[in-house]
Amino acid sequence: PDLVLATVCDPHESWRRATLRRRGLSSRSGLTLQQHLDASEAFDRVVDEYGFTRLNTDDAIDVVARRARDLLFDARLGASPEK
Repeated sequence: PDLVLATVCDPHESWRRATLRRRGLSSRSGLTLQQHLDASEAFDRVVDEYGFTRLNTDDAIDVVARRARDLLFDARLGASPEK
């Protein structure tokens, strides 16, 4: 089966990070904070609807990397990943 890790971040944190990058948000889904919030909410609904595994990127990179590794190993072993 396909493995989908839906990487998500609190939309306010995502917006804050985007303001710090030279390229900004680099998104076609919205140009305003409200459009970004709406798009994030819609994405969360799709993640839930399709049962994708959610990988939250709000934490430090080493924590996120460890979680991603664990999810990949769980999938390889056939375990049901935590949502």
